[in-house]
Amino acid sequence: MGFFACYLLTPVQAPQRLRCTYVGFTVDPTRRIRQHNGELANGAKRTRKFRPWEMIAVVHGFPSKFRAMQFEWVWQHPLVSKITREQLKFLRGSKGLGAPRSVKRKMLEMLEMVNLEPFKDLNLTVTFTSEEMHQVARGLGPRCSAAKFEFRALETFAGWWAATIVDARCAAIRRV
Repeated sequence: MGFFACYLLTPVQAPQRLRCTYVGFTVDPTRRIRQHNGELANGAKRTRKFRPWEMIAVVHGFPSKFRAMQFEWVWQHPLVSKITREQLKFLRGSKGLGAPRSVKRKMLEMLEMVNLEPFKDLNLTVTFTSEEMHQVARGLGPRCSAAKFEFRALETFAGWWAATIVDARCAAIRRV
C-alpha cells in the first residue's frame, strides 16, 4: 500500500493568490512542491508562471494510484465528469465563488467530491497546510462529510507518510 494524494496549489504572492490554482497528483507532497517551485526538475509547465506556489490542501488515503488519479481528473474537470457534473451544476455562473480556478471554487468542489461515489467510501483525509485555507474551507458552510479534515504543516508529510507506508508494510509482512 503506497501513499497517493491529490493536492491544490495557489501562488504565494498577491494579487493572484486567491484567483489562480493548480490541481495535481503526487506520492510525495514535499518533493512535488519543490518541483513546482523550480528547486527540482519536473514541475508542471503551468506552474512556471506565478512562482512561488504554496500547497494549501492535500487529499490522501486513496487505496490505489488509479483512484487518486481519477479524483485528480474529476477535480480538474468537475463540470465535464460524469461523477460530478449533475451535483456541481449549481456552480455554473454562481456568484460569490469566483472564477472556475479560484481557491474558493476548487475547495467547494473538493468538499463536494469527497461525499460522492466512488470517493465517499474511501476513508479519505483532507489536510489543510495553512490555517488561512482551513478557515476558507470552513467558511464555505457545514457539510456532511465522509472525509476527515485536519490542519498540518506540509513539512510534516516528509516523515509522516513514509512512516505510514513502513507501518503498513510491516503489518502486511506479519500477516503472511
